[in-house]
Amino acid sequence: MAAMSLTAVILASVVVAAIVSSVFSLIGQFFERRSRQNELIFVKALELANAKIKFLKEYSEMTGGKVDIADPVVYAERYFSLLQTLHDKGSLPENWRDTENRIVTEQSTPTGF
Repeated sequence: MAAMSLTAVILASVVVAAIVSSVFSLIGQFFERRSRQNELIFVKALELANAKIKFLKEYSEMTGGKVDIADPVVYAERYFSLLQTLHDKGSLPENWRDTENRIVTEQSTPTGF
Protein backbone atom coordinates (compact mmCIF):
# COMPACT_ATOMS: atom_id res chain seq x y z
CA MET A 1 0.00 0.00 0.00
CA ALA A 2 2.85 2.39 0.78
CA ALA A 3 4.38 1.72 -2.65
CA MET A 4 1.07 2.62 -4.26
CA SER A 5 0.89 5.92 -2.33
CA LEU A 6 4.46 6.74 -3.31
CA THR A 7 3.63 6.05 -6.96
CA ALA A 8 0.55 8.30 -6.77
CA VAL A 9 2.57 11.13 -5.20
CA ILE A 10 5.28 10.83 -7.85
CA LEU A 11 2.74 10.79 -10.68
CA ALA A 12 0.87 13.76 -9.20
CA SER A 13 4.08 15.77 -8.89
CA VAL A 14 4.99 14.93 -12.50
CA VAL A 15 1.57 16.11 -13.68
CA VAL A 16 1.83 19.35 -11.70
CA ALA A 17 5.34 19.98 -13.04
CA ALA A 18 4.13 19.41 -16.61
CA ILE A 19 1.22 21.82 -16.14
CA VAL A 20 3.44 24.53 -14.61
CA SER A 21 6.01 24.07 -17.37
CA SER A 22 3.30 24.35 -20.04
CA VAL A 23 1.91 27.54 -18.50
CA PHE A 24 5.34 29.18 -18.44
CA SER A 25 5.93 28.04 -22.02
CA LEU A 26 2.62 29.56 -23.17
CA ILE A 27 3.40 32.84 -21.42
CA GLY A 28 6.83 32.93 -23.07
CA GLN A 29 5.31 32.22 -26.48
CA PHE A 30 2.81 35.05 -26.00
CA PHE A 31 5.52 37.60 -25.24
CA GLU A 32 7.74 36.34 -28.06
CA ARG A 33 4.89 36.57 -30.60
CA ARG A 34 4.03 40.07 -29.49
CA SER A 35 7.66 41.09 -29.74
CA ARG A 36 7.98 39.62 -33.24
CA GLN A 37 4.79 41.34 -34.37
CA ASN A 38 6.06 44.69 -33.11
CA GLU A 39 9.41 44.09 -34.78
CA LEU A 40 7.74 43.30 -38.10
CA ILE A 41 5.48 46.34 -37.85
CA PHE A 42 8.53 48.48 -37.03
CA VAL A 43 10.47 47.19 -40.05
CA LYS A 44 7.51 47.82 -42.36
CA ALA A 45 7.05 51.31 -40.90
CA LEU A 46 10.69 52.11 -41.70
CA GLU A 47 10.25 50.77 -45.24
CA LEU A 48 7.15 52.92 -45.74
CA ALA A 49 8.92 56.00 -44.34
CA ASN A 50 11.84 55.52 -46.72
CA ALA A 51 9.46 54.94 -49.64
CA LYS A 52 7.59 58.15 -48.80
CA ILE A 53 10.81 60.17 -48.68
CA LYS A 54 11.92 58.66 -51.98
CA PHE A 55 8.55 59.50 -53.52
CA LEU A 56 8.68 63.09 -52.25
CA LYS A 57 12.18 63.57 -53.64
CA GLU A 58 11.20 62.14 -57.04
CA TYR A 59 8.04 64.25 -57.07
CA SER A 60 9.99 67.43 -56.34
CA GLU A 61 12.50 66.62 -59.08
CA MET A 62 9.72 65.94 -61.59
CA THR A 63 7.76 69.07 -60.79
CA GLY A 64 10.76 71.29 -60.17
CA GLY A 65 9.26 72.54 -56.93
CA LYS A 66 10.37 72.44 -53.35
CA VAL A 67 9.01 69.81 -50.98
CA ASP A 68 9.19 69.93 -47.21
CA ILE A 69 10.46 66.56 -46.02
CA ALA A 70 10.26 65.71 -42.35
CA ASP A 71 12.82 63.60 -40.57
CA PRO A 72 12.42 59.88 -41.43
CA VAL A 73 11.72 59.16 -37.77
CA VAL A 74 8.56 61.29 -37.95
CA TYR A 75 7.22 59.26 -40.85
CA ALA A 76 8.30 55.95 -39.27
CA GLU A 77 6.62 56.83 -35.99
CA ARG A 78 3.36 57.67 -37.71
CA TYR A 79 3.42 54.58 -39.92
CA PHE A 80 4.21 52.39 -36.90
CA SER A 81 1.23 53.83 -35.04
CA LEU A 82 -1.05 53.40 -38.04
CA LEU A 83 0.09 49.85 -38.79
CA GLN A 84 -0.20 48.83 -35.15
CA THR A 85 -3.73 50.21 -34.93
CA LEU A 86 -4.63 48.53 -38.20
CA HIS A 87 -3.25 45.22 -36.93
CA ASP A 88 -4.91 45.43 -33.50
CA LYS A 89 -8.31 46.85 -34.45
CA GLY A 90 -8.57 46.01 -38.15
CA SER A 91 -9.10 49.62 -39.17
CA LEU A 92 -7.32 52.94 -39.14
CA PRO A 93 -8.26 55.66 -36.65
CA GLU A 94 -11.00 57.96 -37.87
CA ASN A 95 -8.94 61.15 -37.73
CA TRP A 96 -5.62 59.74 -38.93
CA ARG A 97 -5.34 61.99 -41.98
CA ASP A 98 -5.82 65.20 -39.98
CA THR A 99 -3.34 64.06 -37.35
CA GLU A 100 -0.76 63.02 -39.95
CA ASN A 101 -0.96 66.33 -41.78
CA ARG A 102 -0.63 68.29 -38.53
CA ILE A 103 2.38 66.26 -37.32
CA VAL A 104 4.23 66.46 -40.62
CA THR A 105 3.56 70.21 -40.96
CA GLU A 106 4.82 70.91 -37.43
CA GLN A 107 7.95 68.77 -37.68
CA SER A 108 9.00 69.20 -41.29
CA THR A 109 12.12 71.06 -42.26
CA PRO A 110 12.64 72.58 -45.69
CA THR A 111 15.23 70.64 -47.64
CA GLY A 112 15.16 72.43 -50.95
CA PHE A 113 14.73 69.29 -53.01
